[in-house]
Amino acid sequence: MIIRDDPPATIPKDVKSPIPPVTNPIDEPPPPPYTFGTQRPTSTRSRSHPQAANYLSIRQPVGSLEGIYFLDPFLPMPPKYMLPSLGIGQTEEDRKNLSLKASVGAINADITILGGSETESSAKRRVDMEVRTRVGAVFVKVRESSTQAPSSAYNRLPFHLLCSTQMGSINLLLPNSFHGFITVTTSVGHVSISPELSANTSWMDSGMRKRRIFVGDMHVVGDVGSWAGDEVVVETPVGTVDIGYSDY
Repeated sequence: MIIRDDPPATIPKDVKSPIPPVTNPIDEPPPPPYTFGTQRPTSTRSRSHPQAANYLSIRQPVGSLEGIYFLDPFLPMPPKYMLPSLGIGQTEEDRKNLSLKASVGAINADITILGGSETESSAKRRVDMEVRTRVGAVFVKVRESSTQAPSSAYNRLPFHLLCSTQMGSINLLLPNSFHGFITVTTSVGHVSISPELSANTSWMDSGMRKRRIFVGDMHVVGDVGSWAGDEVVVETPVGTVDIGYSDY
C-alpha cells in the first residue's frame, strides 16, 4: 500500500461558492414601500380612535339596530363603491357622516365625535348625522371623546343631528358643550327637557306640535337662517321625547 502525502485540494479563484456570503442587513437600504393603486394620503392625526369611521351608513330592514360608534369627521371619504347611492338631486356634499336607518325595530346608538386641531376644524363643515326608524323607539347618546388632548389643543366640530321615528319614543342625550338649536315635533306625546339642559336654555318657542329652544348664548347667532353651529331635529308623530345631557 502506498500512502501519498499530497497537499490539500484548493478551490480555484474563478469558481464561485454556491453559498452567498452573509451580509449585514443594516448596511442595506430598506426596500421601497409597496403601492396598490391610489394610496390614501398619510394621516398625521394621532388622536383618532382605532375604531373610528367616517361616512358610515348602516341599514337594518328588520330588527333593532344597536351599536357604539366613534366618528372621526377628519378621516378621508371612502371609495365611492363603498358608499350608498345618492338620492335624486343630491351631491357629495349631502352625504351624512353617520347614517343609521331601520324599518321595523328600535335604534340604540352611542356616538362619540372625535375632535381635531384648530387648523383641521377651520377647514371642515359641521358633522351631519341621521338616526331614523319607521316603527320603534330611538335612543341616541352623543358625547365628545374622553381621550383627547387638552381642550385648548383640539376642537369638536359643530354637528347637525336628525332623530326620527313614525311611531315610538325618542330619548336623546347631548354633550355638555352643545350650543345651538333643538327643534322637536310631535303630535301625540309629551316633551321633557332635563333641568340641567333647561338651565342653559336662553330662548324657547312652543306651539301645538312644534317646540324650538336654543341652548347657550343666543347673542352669537346673528342670522338664524344661516346658523352653522350645533343643531338637533327630533320628529315623532306618536311618542314621547326626553332630552338631556350625556354627562349627567
